[in-house]
Amino acid sequence: MQEAKLKQQFDDILKLTITPALKGLGFKKKGLHFNRSMNDIFQCLNIQKSKWNSYDESISFTFNLGFYSGKINSILTEKEDSILSPQFNDCFIQGRIGNLTKRKDHWYELNNKESFEVIREQVANHIESFLIPHFEKYNSLAKLVELVEKNESDRIYMVSPIGKFILLMITNQKEIATKHIKVEYENALNPQETTHTINYPNGTSKVYTSKPHVNQVYVDFIKKFAKYYDIEL
Repeated sequence: MQEAKLKQQFDDILKLTITPALKGLGFKKKGLHFNRSMNDIFQCLNIQKSKWNSYDESISFTFNLGFYSGKINSILTEKEDSILSPQFNDCFIQGRIGNLTKRKDHWYELNNKESFEVIREQVANHIESFLIPHFEKYNSLAKLVELVEKNESDRIYMVSPIGKFILLMITNQKEIATKHIKVEYENALNPQETTHTINYPNGTSKVYTSKPHVNQVYVDFIKKFAKYYDIEL
């Protein structure tokens, strides 16, 4: 019974609160993904459910948001055709709602302790007060230049370094772009440790760390795009 109740509560928030707010702005929905085309970019939003959801005790979810450019993606992938309906994972700029609201990760949790209305109102408030103004402000490639520059201090988003480089180049910011890719190249030549985490079904996880090494694949990747724009590293 509790499992069905929580699933119904999530479906109600999706159907009655999230979807109407986003569709009213022109976002198109596919499953738990939303996107809209604005000027020369796509804005994307994805509802991510926690993989640790028990469903009979709680359902946690959050919003992932990002920005996609067909032009940047075509250069990155060396394909002429861009993605017609991009999703969050296709975005070269990616973040989460918590980074906008509290500067830390935030998950909404439906359970038998917290009032459903409290969570629904919090979701509605975050969409109205944070998501909508943010998407309305950053609605073009030129505005995304402002976003990545602001992100240097705010660190709200994860930005693809090469995606940022291409963004700066196609918006006529060659001097800044050149400085950026040279710094990225120098950093890539320094041996780095890499880590990856394995999550186990029992809820435990283990972090594995490699010995410091130079990622030659990434170094060559940087060199390719520097050459593409005739920049000497």
